[in-house]
Amino acid sequence: MTRRLALLAPLLLLLVGPAPGDTGGCAGDEVERVAPGTFCFEQGRFNCQRLSFQNPPPDGFLGLQECVDERAEFCSTVGAWPGDCFPEPTARELDNCIEALRLAENVDVELEDIPECDVCP
Repeated sequence: MTRRLALLAPLLLLLVGPAPGDTGGCAGDEVERVAPGTFCFEQGRFNCQRLSFQNPPPDGFLGLQECVDERAEFCSTVGAWPGDCFPEPTARELDNCIEALRLAENVDVELEDIPECDVCP
C-alpha cells in the first residue's frame, strides 16, 4: 500500500500543480487597453448613428456617412490620452460606452450625459 501511494504521489502533484506558463496562478490580471484613436473613432461612429436617429436631427448634422467620415478624420490625429487620464480606458469600458450608445432610450441624451462614455474624468 505504501509503495502504491509513493508511486501515485508524483502523479497527484502533477495534476494539482499550476499549469505551465501560469506561474503565480494570477491569470486574467492583465487588462486590455484601448488606443485613444480607436476609442475616439468607435465612440464617434456610434454617436453619429445616434444623431441620425434623432428626430429632427441636430442642427449642422449633414448625414450619417459625412458624420462618420468627419469623425474618422478627426480621430486619426489623436495621439495619446490626456496626461490626467489615468488609468487609461480599457476595452471593457469602450464596450460599455458602445452598449450605452446603442440603447434607444439614450438617442436624445447628450454624449456628455452618458456616464458609461465618461471614461476620462
